[in-house]
Amino acid sequence: MNCKECRDLVERYIGDALCGQVSPISQDSTTTPNEETSMNTKTTVSTFARTGARSMVAAALALGTPVTTLSDAIATNFVDAVEIAADTNIVVAANEVLKLEYVYGDNPVTVTKSGEGRLEIATSSLTNLSVVVAEGTFASARPQTLQHSDNFRPALRIDANDTSKFTTSKSGGTNFISRINDADGNTDRWLTNWGGNLYRKPYVAEEKLNGLGLIDFGSYRNTNDVQRFANGYGGNFGVNNSGFPLKEYFYVWKDRDDMFDEPLINGQEFRGPSVLGNNANYYLRGNGGGGKGFQVLSSGMYDTFKMNTVLDGQKVAYTHYVSRGFHVLRNRVYDTRNPTLSMVGWNHPQGGGFLLAELIACSNVLTEATARRVEAQLQSKWLGMKVANLKVNVGATLDVGAFPFKIGTLDVQDGVTIAGMTNL
Repeated sequence: MNCKECRDLVERYIGDALCGQVSPISQDSTTTPNEETSMNTKTTVSTFARTGARSMVAAALALGTPVTTLSDAIATNFVDAVEIAADTNIVVAANEVLKLEYVYGDNPVTVTKSGEGRLEIATSSLTNLSVVVAEGTFASARPQTLQHSDNFRPALRIDANDTSKFTTSKSGGTNFISRINDADGNTDRWLTNWGGNLYRKPYVAEEKLNGLGLIDFGSYRNTNDVQRFANGYGGNFGVNNSGFPLKEYFYVWKDRDDMFDEPLINGQEFRGPSVLGNNANYYLRGNGGGGKGFQVLSSGMYDTFKMNTVLDGQKVAYTHYVSRGFHVLRNRVYDTRNPTLSMVGWNHPQGGGFLLAELIACSNVLTEATARRVEAQLQSKWLGMKVANLKVNVGATLDVGAFPFKIGTLDVQDGVTIAGMTNL
């Protein structure tokens, strides 16, 4: 489909909601630029850019969008990325499905779902998204794997759910992991266990998160030179070839409860478990323990990462204490620092102390738009897409059977159908 056809298609169904020049800036890898493509299959995806816009858009939805069936405009019923800048009415006709892979914007917005069809949203970086399901079905969707681009090409990605990348051995019913290959197929990068008496092998966790597998690093702590393994293990991995430069990273993890509740040492807090490691100057967690949790980072970081810490979508001070449960962490190297990532789970005098869901480490600095999308994908995949307020009217359906939403407030009237489990 050429540029003019793309523009005609969008203008026909979106109308005045889209302003400025529209041009295709990316297309699914199953097509070529000279190929006559149809938008009537679920394998063809086009993304559009709007002149002057700060981010990619597939279509610019805004207040006053004509009440037409938006899914007609994309017969695939799939939009890769869409900016929602103001309160929006999305109409999906009966017997049709419209999936929005990623929605974003800078303002609090309310999306009203009209029509008897099905609207699915997989990921969102909107900080305050409200949804009113007036008719039909509003549903969650399993997020797609993030595709590499010029700006997003991780040096290492570890997905705890992708056990095909693990080398394991079973002992006493536990699957210990000695090696993990890169989840995206990068054959130049992998993790291997250090071994030894102090740092033992992480293992496949019994616990699941959002139905997905996790890696348990156990908990080891050296207290007054007395080795103490809270559960018998203190896991650790080393990056092959002594690691690589680290500029930006993301991970989904939780501190183990046994580390969270570890007694204070002579009434003093102690260094917490760290996912990333290299040496005493980088990646160390702040102090905590005794049921209070641990600070995000230590004060000995020399400002390497302290200034750019984002936890669960909110910028926090490095002294912020991380609460129980799983979180999404994003951090970016400060100024001209050039640390190297060489260890995962290393933090003398601790080993492990956490459960890991996913780690994405990049050797370049991402654009803000790219970083927000990575965060949104991790949030939806592991913890559920955030919906601040959700109202479902009489006769409408909420379907969270695929993946749950993380809902702030839920208003459900009599006669509403709910498929799947919500967090409320």
